[in-house]
Amino acid sequence: MAKSRQESEQAIRTIVANLQNRPHVIITERGWLPIVLAFLLGLAVVSMLWIFAILPLLNGEYSPQALPEVQVEQPVVRTGTGETPQERQARIMREYEQAAERLGLRR
Repeated sequence: MAKSRQESEQAIRTIVANLQNRPHVIITERGWLPIVLAFLLGLAVVSMLWIFAILPLLNGEYSPQALPEVQVEQPVVRTGTGETPQERQARIMREYEQAAERLGLRR
């Protein structure tokens, strides 16, 4: 057990020494450009979120009071005969009542 512990400690010391001797390897393998571009991209995303989402919310631009009142007119739906559904329903009821009176089902 003592030998494996010594081997583990030696391996850790070797790894730490290698990292201490070459800390620049992580950055210099790819250069600074990807790091700078990633930072600028993140800055751009945060700026867009701030400008287009957070500031308008703070200013109350999306509150119900700030939205304009919209009047929506119901479209007039015409059937094949040129009537609105309400007119058609009233006509059918009149015809039904007239037919019921002719057949003697109503007085």
